Amino acid sequence: MRRPGVDEYGEAGVKSESNASGQWVRVAGTQEVGSQQGHVVQIGKRRLALFEVNGKIVCIDDRCPHAGGRLGEGQVCGSVVHCPRHGWRFDLVDGRCLSDPRFEVQRYSVKIDDGVVFVELPGQE
Repeated sequence: MRRPGVDEYGEAGVKSESNASGQWVRVAGTQEVGSQQGHVVQIGKRRLALFEVNGKIVCIDDRCPHAGGRLGEGQVCGSVVHCPRHGWRFDLVDGRCLSDPRFEVQRYSVKIDDGVVFVELPGQE
């Protein structure tokens, strides 16, 4: 059964390929990711948030480094997501925190294959 806000690929994740830098994991279909809100997936212990920015899908950690807010539930304005807890803003393109330059959110490489979104996770989970 699907949990609200968490994609059905989340628990198992399907490893596509591994290399020295990490492993590619299937996380969603491209049609599940929109430009106005995040799409949250759970891969092992990681919660990731997917967004469409200027026609490209990007992936970040779902957790705000400031106060732990769920960025996938934040308001999206262009290429910026606003943390729903305290309004901190993060650039979805490079992960920079626009509210405090000392912080950033982890970004993950994304590839699309035949309508399926894969995210590269570092090392072994």
